[in-house]
Amino acid sequence: MKRGNEDDIYKEHQGEYIDRLCEVSLSEEQEKVRDVIIDFCKQTLVGYQDGDKAKVFIVEGGAGTGKSVVMNTVFNEMQRLTRQVKVDGLKDEDHYLLVNHPEMIRLYLRISKRYPYLRKGDVDRPTSFVNRADKKGKAGVVIIDEAHLLATCKNSWKGWRYENHLIEILKRAKAVVLVYDHRQCLRTDQWWDKDTMTQLLTSEGIEYSKAELKVQWRMQSEAVCEWARKFCYEKVQGWPVKEAKEAGFDFRYFDNAQKMYEKIVEMDKRCGSSRIISTYDSPYRISGGKTYYVDGRGGFHQPWDKYVGGPDVPPWSVRDTIHEVGSCYTVQGIDLEYAGVIVGKSVVVVENPDKSMHIEVDVSQYCDNAGVAKRNGQYPSPRAVEDIIRNSLYVLLTRGRKGLYVYVERFARRK
Repeated sequence: MKRGNEDDIYKEHQGEYIDRLCEVSLSEEQEKVRDVIIDFCKQTLVGYQDGDKAKVFIVEGGAGTGKSVVMNTVFNEMQRLTRQVKVDGLKDEDHYLLVNHPEMIRLYLRISKRYPYLRKGDVDRPTSFVNRADKKGKAGVVIIDEAHLLATCKNSWKGWRYENHLIEILKRAKAVVLVYDHRQCLRTDQWWDKDTMTQLLTSEGIEYSKAELKVQWRMQSEAVCEWARKFCYEKVQGWPVKEAKEAGFDFRYFDNAQKMYEKIVEMDKRCGSSRIISTYDSPYRISGGKTYYVDGRGGFHQPWDKYVGGPDVPPWSVRDTIHEVGSCYTVQGIDLEYAGVIVGKSVVVVENPDKSMHIEVDVSQYCDNAGVAKRNGQYPSPRAVEDIIRNSLYVLLTRGRKGLYVYVERFARRK
């Protein structure tokens, strides 16, 4: 069913999301990190000599801390200083923004049309950048958003012939700024745990600095955001209904997936950008043309989202996709107004005698076979797959700005 003129809806909501990245006033914490990064870039480029290894600045932060906002601000300012102000040390350099996520690429390409000092070619995927840089020579500053999506092994299907995205980018840049959250690693071929990145830089003899964004801005309840983290990795004392209400945040638990879907449809008509999203516990294939479905109690039966390629395609959350179910890949790095999360069969919610809850993972129910396939001839350990499933749930639970609705497929009680 169409919701009016889809193109008008797209322009309205995409404009709002672009404004959040471009026009938002940075917090004091974000401003401090931005200024430190820009100084780092200037000093690195001015002091660079032929043969020097790249220097790296790492920004860490959990979901919703404004990592992409800061990176977009830094990149815009670097290009303004380079192309308009023509600052010495910058004016003869080419700077790039890389992100290994199709929805984020589309967003940054839209942003590039807003400013005269940004160009479409400034934004790229890591693999494309590496292949092109061999012909162009070293870049000045390379900013990597969502660096937890960088490849950590070869993938011939995706045209990646090297072992590690980051190592190859470092060979082709003078300064690298990257942001990552190890809790958003979702695949074995993009595997960065808490210490992997700094260990790699140390082994390569790369000098690096770090900063951390600690304040969460996406979800309008810090308490619910913290509940989501504990729910995925520790334990919680029930559902966060009281905490959400105190913050004016809409949290609801549904025992009926169809009723949750109907509520999400209602909120999408009111606010836009409200969707059903699910853990990867139903089969799905990009190729072949077959439609795959996600099922739940109450007669819920809706198809997984359909991937649509192309830089000018509207984002999934504002297209006419209210009847589709998104995965962790669909919404990673993206805001929703209201998120209806289906906690599928790979996650068992355990109710303890003391009324607390924790989750246990059933890896046999997880259907993202490509995400947990063997790499370099070895299958991932059950613990690695469990971490991926927990991370995917964490991504889903931290998308909603104004509301979070949860439906659980499997419960267990401990005596």
